[in-house]
Amino acid sequence: MDGTKRVLMRLEEDGDLDAALHPTVEKLTQRAQGLDEDVTAAQGQVRMLREELELAANQRINRNLYILSVMTVLLMPATLVTGFFGMNTGALPFAHGEGTWVAGGLALLASLATYLYLHWRGFFR
Repeated sequence: MDGTKRVLMRLEEDGDLDAALHPTVEKLTQRAQGLDEDVTAAQGQVRMLREELELAANQRINRNLYILSVMTVLLMPATLVTGFFGMNTGALPFAHGEGTWVAGGLALLASLATYLYLHWRGFFR
């Protein structure tokens, strides 16, 4: 639209333009200016809408990453306990008897302790 508006403005300023065409060119120039302003306004609105959509997407991604980070921290102590009891070495504590239940209980307690610590520190909103 900007190019069309400029061409019409040059045509309007042209001294060789027939006098009968001058009112028509003025009218077209005014319409082109109005359309150019409308297009510019629409581009601004589209730009603002795109920024709002990007902000919403970034907030959703950040929320998902936050949840993933919290879940990782909550499961880390349980992973440590199960990794310790999963080693194939001799003289492990609770190797005979109820070792599986003790390891599971320790894993749950470690995860609960981590959750309570995070809750106390204000990581959950």
